[in-house]
Amino acid sequence: MAYQVWSYEGEPFLIWSGNDFPEEYTTIPPDDGMYYPIYFDPKEQKWHESEEHNKEDNHEEDSQEDVEENDNYTPNPSEIMLAKAQMQVTKTVNQLVKSQKELANMGLEMAKKEKRLVESELSHAETLKELASKEERLKEIEQEQAKLMLEITNMKKGE
Repeated sequence: MAYQVWSYEGEPFLIWSGNDFPEEYTTIPPDDGMYYPIYFDPKEQKWHESEEHNKEDNHEEDSQEDVEENDNYTPNPSEIMLAKAQMQVTKTVNQLVKSQKELANMGLEMAKKEKRLVESELSHAETLKELASKEERLKEIEQEQAKLMLEITNMKKGE
């Protein structure tokens, strides 16, 4: 049977036998969301995050408290310029998205119109084909009529 163990630096391992379990490993998993580097204190039987991360957390909490305490915060000119630039970028992106949607709709409409045009051209070609066929048939009828008129004329001369 395999055992899941962790080094004191937080690296996971699988150990196949309880006899292979060395002293610098623990079966206690690190807490989720811990920031590396982490280490395990065997005396306390507890995982610890790096000191640098804890300092950052305390600094962020202090900064947040300062902002909450000072409701009359006035941004400096560079913060104002950055905020305006971000607003302009957002507006530009929104306009771009809107333009892309309109362009896609126009492309769709053009495709539909092109399809109708092709269908119309096919219908027109079929009509022209039918007209050509009827015209050919009309010529055949006219030739037969001419032959009959010639026969009639020849018969009248022979009388």
